[in-house]
Amino acid sequence: MPGRFRWPDGKSGAVSLTYDDGLPSQLDYAMPQLEAGGMRGTFFVTGNEIPPRDAEWRAAAARGHEIADHTIDHPCDLRRFRPQDFIAREVRPMEDYLDAVAGPSRFRGYAYPCDVTNLGPGSPNAEAGRYARLLKSAGIVAARTSEGAPNDPRRCRATAYRLHALAVGYDAPDPAAVKAYLQRAIDRGHWAILVFHGLVEEIGKPGDTRIEDHRAILDTIRKSDLWCAPLGRTLSHIQSTS
Repeated sequence: MPGRFRWPDGKSGAVSLTYDDGLPSQLDYAMPQLEAGGMRGTFFVTGNEIPPRDAEWRAAAARGHEIADHTIDHPCDLRRFRPQDFIAREVRPMEDYLDAVAGPSRFRGYAYPCDVTNLGPGSPNAEAGRYARLLKSAGIVAARTSEGAPNDPRRCRATAYRLHALAVGYDAPDPAAVKAYLQRAIDRGHWAILVFHGLVEEIGKPGDTRIEDHRAILDTIRKSDLWCAPLGRTLSHIQSTS
C-alpha cells in the first residue's frame, strides 16, 4: 500500500474554500473573514453579477484570491443549448472577461452552474465527458462539482474536471456537519473542498450561510491539521507532487 500523500507543512489533509456566483456578501463578509485569518479563497463568479463591483473583484485578485469561471448567465437548464453554442455564449466570453479582471496567468477553473453536467445528447457519462472536453478546449484546466466525498489526491489528475465538494447550506446545514466532512479529509489524507453562496445574518433561503457560522468554520480550519489553500494552488501542488 502506498503511504499517505504529503501535504505542505506536514499537514494531514487539505481544504479549499470556494464561493459561487460572485455575490456582494462575499466581498463584504467572506473576504474580510478570510483575510483576518491569513486565508484566501476561490471565487467562481458569473458575468451578470460582478460588473457593479468590478474594481473590488480586481483588487481581490491582486490580494491573492482566485477569481474563476461560473459562466455569464448561470444557466441551470442546458437542454436549450447546442454544446458548442453553450461554450461560445457562456464560457469563452467569461474567460475573456476574467483575463481582464484577474490577468491571463490566473487559475483557469470552472464551477458547474447548479451542478448540472448534461450538455448535449447521450448517456450521463457521454454528456459529462463532452462538457469536460469542451471546457478543456476553452482553456479550462479543472472544474468543480458540488457533491461527493473529499478528493483522493492520487486520483485528481484523472478527475480534474469532476472535483468533489461539499455545498455548505445545502448538504451541510451547520458547522458541525462541515466539521465531520473536514475530519474525513484529515483521517484519509484527502482534499476537502467547501462551497459557499450567500453570507447572511439569518438564513433566508437554501444555500445561505450565517456570517457567524462561516466565521466558525474558518476557525475550525485554522485549528485543524489541514493545509488551507485556494483550489488552483492546491491542484497545482497535487499535480507537481503525484
